[in-house]
Amino acid sequence: MRSVKVVWSDKIGKSPAAIDRVSGVLYLHPVYYRRLSPFHQNFVYWHEVGHYTLDTSDEIKADAYAFDVLAGTEFRSLKQSLTALSEVLSPDNPSLLPRYKALVLRALRWDYRHGNDKAGELLRRIERGQLLDRFTLINTENTGDAITKAMQSLTGVLQQTEAERINENAARKSQQNFLVMVVVAFMVYYFVFKD
Repeated sequence: MRSVKVVWSDKIGKSPAAIDRVSGVLYLHPVYYRRLSPFHQNFVYWHEVGHYTLDTSDEIKADAYAFDVLAGTEFRSLKQSLTALSEVLSPDNPSLLPRYKALVLRALRWDYRHGNDKAGELLRRIERGQLLDRFTLINTENTGDAITKAMQSLTGVLQQTEAERINENAARKSQQNFLVMVVVAFMVYYFVFKD
């Protein structure tokens, strides 16, 4: 990865961040960048690094780069990646919907590759054209409202399976703790009470 130099500057307009793809200087807005949650700050940072590393002005490719860096790094990372777009872009931004669509599909593919069969089924239905209405803005006054509705329905699948994985891990730990307690109890009995 090519290294970037971070510079705080309020001369980048209302954007939380911007990068000079020639020099590798990453400009962070001292007000707008700090208003973002820590995860969204990371998403914006890696999005800009994606522009530089891939040497592209393509927003969808930069979003994909940020997603690939952050997916699976913390609890609800897939959902947080999706909400990063609506957090940073205004609802009337014409690039919001295509970027969001691309990121939802990427999140579903990632989650399916990591064991979420429900995400795989949803992805197949979208690819067959059965769920395209989730992204349709007909009779919707506000793009932000449509994004929010789509995110709620599609990320429900991501949240559900992530919670299931957490519960499975907790159940495994409980079983391990129980076995350890049984072994300790046996050892105490054997060495203390045996005589």
